[in-house]
Amino acid sequence: ALACLPVYLAGCDTFLALCGDTYMSRLWCIVEAWVFVEMREGRHDSLALRPFGEALKILEKSRGIDVTQATCTMPEDATRLMTVLEESFGTLERCSSKLTATLLPDMVRKAKRVTAQRASTRSNRGGEE
Repeated sequence: ALACLPVYLAGCDTFLALCGDTYMSRLWCIVEAWVFVEMREGRHDSLALRPFGEALKILEKSRGIDVTQATCTMPEDATRLMTVLEESFGTLERCSSKLTATLLPDMVRKAKRVTAQRASTRSNRGGEE
């Protein structure tokens, strides 16, 4: 699956991330978003974040992405993904710093915009969902 990830993502015009409370702590989620952005030479315009639950609060309070604390259901996936990230960035600390600087500000900005749009839509309907 990891070797095919760039192939799958190359066929996508947009990366839609349904960002729940645990999104930034899940290693596969972090890697998928990173690969998508890197394939577009760092452009974020096709990365669509759609927060739900407490995701916006968590993103705003986050000090950053720490891949060493990210989890996978399968330990062998975590080992492979960590190896790829370390080889790509040199160290996992450098990886975390780069991902934080690259992904987090844009994700928070987009999450706030979506949340504001939802609030505006609800107020225009008189508070109805």
